[in-house]
Amino acid sequence: MSRTIEGFRGERPIVAPGLLQDNEATDTLDVRIEGGKVFSMHNNLHVRPQTTGSTLKSIYPYGGNWFEWEGDVDATETQIGADAYNRVIFTGDGAPKVTYTALATTGSQPFPSSSYLLGTPPPGYIAGSFDFGQAITGNVTGTPDDPDDLVDTRFYVATSVDIFGAEGPPCLVSSAFEWQPGQTVNLTIPAEASGNYNITGWRLYRTSTGSSSTEFQYVKDGTGTATTDSTGADDLVEVLTTEDYNLPNPNMIGITAMPGAYLAGFYDNILFFSEPGYPHAWPIGYQLNTKTPIVGIKVISQNTILVTTTEKPYIAVGTDPANMSLSSLDDILEANASKRSMADVGPGVVFASPDGLIMVGTSGTRNLTEQIFSRAQWQAMDPTSMQCFYHEGTCLVTWENITASTEGTFAINPSAPEGGIVRISGHIDGGHYAGETDLLYLSKDGNIEVYDEGATWRDGMWRSKLFEHKSPSTFSAARIWGEFLGTVRLTLGTGVREFFSRIMPDSRPHRLQGGQKRAAINVKLNLTDGQTIHRVELAESMSELRGG
Repeated sequence: MSRTIEGFRGERPIVAPGLLQDNEATDTLDVRIEGGKVFSMHNNLHVRPQTTGSTLKSIYPYGGNWFEWEGDVDATETQIGADAYNRVIFTGDGAPKVTYTALATTGSQPFPSSSYLLGTPPPGYIAGSFDFGQAITGNVTGTPDDPDDLVDTRFYVATSVDIFGAEGPPCLVSSAFEWQPGQTVNLTIPAEASGNYNITGWRLYRTSTGSSSTEFQYVKDGTGTATTDSTGADDLVEVLTTEDYNLPNPNMIGITAMPGAYLAGFYDNILFFSEPGYPHAWPIGYQLNTKTPIVGIKVISQNTILVTTTEKPYIAVGTDPANMSLSSLDDILEANASKRSMADVGPGVVFASPDGLIMVGTSGTRNLTEQIFSRAQWQAMDPTSMQCFYHEGTCLVTWENITASTEGTFAINPSAPEGGIVRISGHIDGGHYAGETDLLYLSKDGNIEVYDEGATWRDGMWRSKLFEHKSPSTFSAARIWGEFLGTVRLTLGTGVREFFSRIMPDSRPHRLQGGQKRAAINVKLNLTDGQTIHRVELAESMSELRGG
């Protein structure tokens, strides 16, 4: 009797050990399986220790430094091309914020050391009291050149301008000012908006009955609270375009960069979009609503965003935030159990549901773990705790069941989930996938590390299915095929009970210790030095192994 194991696969715990396919595993640790080969993994590459005092959940690279947060924070660049300020916008750390080069890495760590609230509120803004700013006041002085001249009825508004040159929505409209040539309108601009905003000045707009337009037209820029206006109607050209440039909702989270130079975020059951090219502006007219609260969002393709909720997912589609449409995926009633489980993994976006790891892509929706874990096994890992990360065609899933005091990490290929999972040692606190370098950065055990990029090797292990024989047999010879950078240890056992082990230094046939015949047996491989194995052969004699 002989056995050949090739075309290696990972674990499928839902299947009894004796019913697995010959190339499937009952136990794995710290190996990778690609193209049917099983090989050693590198240790992680140490980058630096974290600078926060507690568990580091969120990280983001910035100009050779790292932003670090102990909470669930999302961060993105502004998506407006060459940004002279190198701005980063982030949510989850209180109200939405923006930081940039002059603020982010000055002072002591953790970075960002300083930031501003995102948005450009109107003059007179006080959150909760004057959410739309306050109206310009003033009076008209002087004597008209000709009392019979046409009276110009004017209404004024002002907008704020911040350090980035971003202009916000106008304040409340003033009362009417009746002006005739020869007179001066004296205006009091409401005070600068309260809050941590970097406002540098204001812009004044007015209507004019002597112009061909009834829109608010630009008058001047300025600072302070006092100004005058004696500009004629013929000199007004530029029209106010920021009427709808609302502040972002202070509770908005999940900031996400969209193709087309705009951003998305959410709060409760509201999906928000920014004005293209203007990350500070979030028009109310762009908002979309789901039936139940949103849990997380992620871009699937060029013009499509997946919106997961506490009930079922939605798809938002459109080339511009002004024409986005939202529709539910009625063919799959799967809630998102964990916001941090959403990840772009190449062929689609995954998220952890109460029933398994769901992937939604352009080709459809599927439960990746349906044939790997039973619902009870999946629930034992507490899907509400799960985080997912992308790494070279695989999805890493890390979990922690606090009640049972258990935790772990596994890898799965979303393009071929039938290949099973591979266990990875340890628990991951947070991570960031850098697409430009194809590296996965992790916060783990108090450090920032690069996954699977170290100079040394992990101690990897792959254990086969349980081979059950109708009559007991003894395997006395073995051969392992592969690339031997070091030695491989082969162990025979029954389940986790082991009864024979030896070093296999090369691909030649080797004798195994004889002994008791057994009705069931499995094979364990220990890879410690970068080996790649593609076949294992077992036989009852050396001649049988050689084909003699």
